[in-house]
Amino acid sequence: MMYVPLKQWLAKMSCNACATYGVHKRKHVTKMSGKSSRTTTRIELEIEKHREESNWKKILEIAEQLKTRISSGLGKLLTRASSSLPTSDILVAFVVGESKLEQYLEANPPNEQNIPKAKSTLLDARRHLMNVVTEPPREKTTLHQTLVQDSWFLMGKLCYATGAYEEALGCFQKGGLEAVCDRNLANRGLKIVAEAYAIKGLCMEKIPPASTSKYKLAEREEQIVRCFETATDMALLYLQEHDKQQGQTLTTTTTVIATVSGSASPLPGLTETRLGPVLETAIQRAPIMHIKKGDLNRAVSQYRNVLTAVEASGTQTLRMTLARQLAEVLLRGVSERTYKKPEIPLGEGTMTAGTKLVNHLFNLTDSPLKPRRYTGHNLFVPKDENEEILLLLLLCEAMAVRDAVLSRSQDHKDARIHSYNNTTAIYDLLVISLVRRSQFLVLCESFEKSMKFSFEEFHIWFQFGLSLIAANKHGRAILVLKECIRLESNNALPCLLASKICLENLNMIDDGISYALQAFEREKSQTQGLTARCLVAAGFGYMLKSEQTPQKGEKQDLQRKAFESFHKALQSDPNDYLAEFYLAYHFAQTRQIPEAIQHVKIALNLRGEHISSLHLFALLLSAQKQYDEALQLVESAIEEFPDNLNLIYTKAHLEEYCVGGEVALLTAKHMLELWKSKHEDRMSGEVSPTVEIPPDPRGISNFTQRKCQTEIPGKHCRTRCCSGRREPQKPAELINNSSAELEYSTLCLGSFSLHHYIIPPPLHPQT
Repeated sequence: MMYVPLKQWLAKMSCNACATYGVHKRKHVTKMSGKSSRTTTRIELEIEKHREESNWKKILEIAEQLKTRISSGLGKLLTRASSSLPTSDILVAFVVGESKLEQYLEANPPNEQNIPKAKSTLLDARRHLMNVVTEPPREKTTLHQTLVQDSWFLMGKLCYATGAYEEALGCFQKGGLEAVCDRNLANRGLKIVAEAYAIKGLCMEKIPPASTSKYKLAEREEQIVRCFETATDMALLYLQEHDKQQGQTLTTTTTVIATVSGSASPLPGLTETRLGPVLETAIQRAPIMHIKKGDLNRAVSQYRNVLTAVEASGTQTLRMTLARQLAEVLLRGVSERTYKKPEIPLGEGTMTAGTKLVNHLFNLTDSPLKPRRYTGHNLFVPKDENEEILLLLLLCEAMAVRDAVLSRSQDHKDARIHSYNNTTAIYDLLVISLVRRSQFLVLCESFEKSMKFSFEEFHIWFQFGLSLIAANKHGRAILVLKECIRLESNNALPCLLASKICLENLNMIDDGISYALQAFEREKSQTQGLTARCLVAAGFGYMLKSEQTPQKGEKQDLQRKAFESFHKALQSDPNDYLAEFYLAYHFAQTRQIPEAIQHVKIALNLRGEHISSLHLFALLLSAQKQYDEALQLVESAIEEFPDNLNLIYTKAHLEEYCVGGEVALLTAKHMLELWKSKHEDRMSGEVSPTVEIPPDPRGISNFTQRKCQTEIPGKHCRTRCCSGRREPQKPAELINNSSAELEYSTLCLGSFSLHHYIIPPPLHPQT
């Protein structure tokens, strides 16, 4: 038997089995190739699905499995046999780099504080993305080109996170960012491109300009704004497409209003697709750039473009912020003359054939990367800036109340504080807008809604109390102010306001004095510049109490306390016109006319438009028999205050003596007509909710009744309850008349007031 060498035997066996083996091999590869193509397509679809959902952990697991298959022997065989698999290595590198980058940025927002950490943490992500853009492919396909382009954009995002702003701009240029509109973008790719535009604008803001030319600087700013506007459009379109793919029901503004009652859950029940800090910053930066350039019209137009886009689930919080900012811009920067009504575009179904033809010929149709907007004829369009401001703020209020965090647990503390700050900013703007139009009842209703999330929050409670005061709901106002006094034990202002209400409106003199003294004690422990006003309020209470005290000794003691309080107030603040006025009034009551004139002149020098000081000065002049001068002063005061009944009443008395009874009678008729028109609604019980009528506990009827009972002996009453006629009473004798004292008290009730009722704090943008 002859042995054949092993090498020759193997060669012979190979030749004999060549045909059979080759056929079976080709069949096996063909079957595996079709199967691998289906597997690869399924894996790519699964990866794309998880990319849309931002499920980066799952993507890393799939990428690890795909990497294991590729590295195996079967994977190498499949790589040689399948035409779609040469990009598998690149796909794995891309999704790994993208996932690691996005995972890091979700936990660490890209800001200057996180730059050192980003430089050390994102090295692996940078390596994978660089492999995609540098490794030459076996075959150039559309998938490969898309992966390379997206890798450059993600590299730019990575460079921005690490503080390499110029390198980021270079990455966007290499990726062809400006020409990306020609590409058919998937939803995830749409977000990547939107973030690329946003980061490009942010990087250009960080890098100092190379030229000092005004033209170059203006061109550069316009380019930055264009980047932000493009990022805004793509971000809104991304959210709309995301909701469309997920099959979610869009929450419209009508639904927001319908659910204004809110939810009892600790956190808002709606789950939103968040854009991320980069895109949210870009959306808010676009109108701010216009405001910095002084172009308010473009800023308002940009705000409207975002707000009129079809709402998506991820735009609700952002929409509330932008609506509040637009309302603030309209309140502070837009006047009635410069205001331009919003223009709502017509829908395709409502366009005429001519309009469609013109849009087609001149290429006026919107870009495919523009978000969908609300269109049609049945949309509400505000007529003026007031309607638009109120519409925006009421919508913001509805969303804020609905999404308010009610839980008091420590786990939800940050969310509760953030929600409260945003809501407070909305209510402050609502206060400014409604107070200008005397809509105090509407304001009270709004603050009632805010009570459910304002536990132990002084600012909202205090604003609620001030709105109740302005709406003449003094009984509820004093209860709210008591809560404010409890919440801030060192704040004298709530005590002072409570004293004012008790003395002026509720006839609770003892409580008013107590609140004034409490405010004075708080001022001594922590001064707020209200010491003089606290003493004036206490003196005013003593003065009112002395008028109601029949015992002479107690009356004199109260008058002495009132005088001491006014004198201490003047020592505390020599420039307080109210202290000077009340001292003048005290001297007038005690018949010390020269001293009274001296103090009332000082009060008028400190505040020339104080109506009570003007009236007192006229009466003091009449007491010194200077009737013509007193009449001239009253007429001048009436020119400034034509609706003041007290001045007109005094004018009638002076005219009766100086001019004659006929002229005085005409003045009295005018006074009665004015009184009728001013108090007609109150007498009929139909008080308009938009008109604030000051309380008048001592009206004309009470005034005349009191006068009949306290007429000076030897004089005859001119009212209907008394008969007979008398000679005209000299104006000099008015100072002795008890009715004049009552008139002074009425003046004092109107004169003891603080500067303004409602003063919101400074606004800060909330993001």
